[in-house]
Amino acid sequence: MTFKPDQPRHVYKAPATTLGIVEPPSVLHPAMAGEKAFPEGQAPAGISNAAGWLKQARETWERVNHVRTTADPSMTESGHILAVNETAEKAMNGVLRNFDSARAALTASAARLQSEIEDAARLTPTAHAGEIRSVIRSLPESDRYNAILTAMNGGDTATIAAVMSAPGITSGLSDDQVKNLRNMYTKRAAPTQHEHLAAVQKADQNMLTALDQMLVKGEDLSLSSKAKLLKEKQAAARAAAQALKPSGGMWG
Repeated sequence: MTFKPDQPRHVYKAPATTLGIVEPPSVLHPAMAGEKAFPEGQAPAGISNAAGWLKQARETWERVNHVRTTADPSMTESGHILAVNETAEKAMNGVLRNFDSARAALTASAARLQSEIEDAARLTPTAHAGEIRSVIRSLPESDRYNAILTAMNGGDTATIAAVMSAPGITSGLSDDQVKNLRNMYTKRAAPTQHEHLAAVQKADQNMLTALDQMLVKGEDLSLSSKAKLLKEKQAAARAAAQALKPSGGMWG
C-alpha cells in the first residue's frame, strides 16, 4: 500500500467505536429561564430570549452527544474523535455568539423595569417635611420604626416622603432602617415590576451559570484534549513525510 503524507499511518489505527454521552449541566435547560412561571405571552421582556438561548445550548449539547454515540463504520477511532471535536467547536461557537445578544435583552429589560419602579415610588417631600421628621424623632426609639410602618399602611405619603428623602438620623432612625422602609415602599408601589425584575435577574444569573458550566464540561464533551493530541500527531507526521520527499537536488 502506498503511504500518502496527508494520511499518516500512525494516526488512524483503530476502527471507530461509540463514545459515551456527557450529561449536560442541569441548568442548561430552557425551563431555567423561568418563562413558564408566567401566563403565556406575559413573561417579562428578555425572558424568552434567555429561554431561546438555553434551548439552543441544550440542543447543541445533545447534537454533539449524538455524534459521540454514533459510530460511522467507515471512520476510524481517531477520525471519530476529530469529527466529534469539529462538530462541538462549530456548534459551541454558534451558542457563544448568541449569548451576548440574549443577555443584552435581559439587561435592557432589567433597566426598564428598574426605571418603572423608581418612577412609581418617587415621592416629593412637602414643605413640612422637616417638622414631620422632628415629630418622628421625638417618639421613643422603639416606636419610631412602627410609626413609619403605620403611615405606610395608611397611605400617608407625606410622612413617608419626609423620612425617605433625608438621612435616617434626622428622623431618629438608622440608615439601614430607612433603607428597609424604602424597599418595602417601592415593592408596594410597583409590585408587578418588582416581580418581573426578580425573574429577569434570576434568568440572567442562570444564563451566566449555564455558560460557565457549559465551558467547563464542554471540554469533556468535545474531546478537546484528545483532538489536540491527534492534530499534533498529524502535523508531525505531515512534517516528517515532507522531509522524506526528494528535494530535487541540482536538477530540481
